[in-house]
Amino acid sequence: SEQFVKGQYTAPYVCGKTKVFFRSGALKRLESDRSSIRSFNVSTLHNYAKTVVHRSRFRVMKRATVKLQAMWRLQKAQRDYKERMKAAVTIYYWMKHILARIKRKALRENDASIKIQSTWRAFNPRKKLKQQKKAAAMVQKSFKKRLDR
Repeated sequence: SEQFVKGQYTAPYVCGKTKVFFRSGALKRLESDRSSIRSFNVSTLHNYAKTVVHRSRFRVMKRATVKLQAMWRLQKAQRDYKERMKAAVTIYYWMKHILARIKRKALRENDASIKIQSTWRAFNPRKKLKQQKKAAAMVQKSFKKRLDR
């Protein structure tokens, strides 16, 4: 930045044949400008590096999280499957038990009806047999009486 001295603008530096000469405070100012630019660039680079590191960490964490969620879902699905299978097996065995009970009841009823039917079918022949025995006993009795006289 130029300064206005004695009606003229003067530069903060003068160039010689091989050297550059700075006025008082000019070098300090240039150094502070360079330092601020450098610190800005360093801070920008540092922020970029931090961003790269954090992004890579985030990707790793995201992959791990997705794997963890997948494993959790798998375990939950397996647990649910086992519970459903257990419930299905329980229902199957209860139904089998109920059907066996119904079948036993039907068999008992069938056996009872067979017994009733066989008893009823045997009733008339037994009645006739009884009557025939009675008749035979009467015939024998009367025949004995005749023989005894």
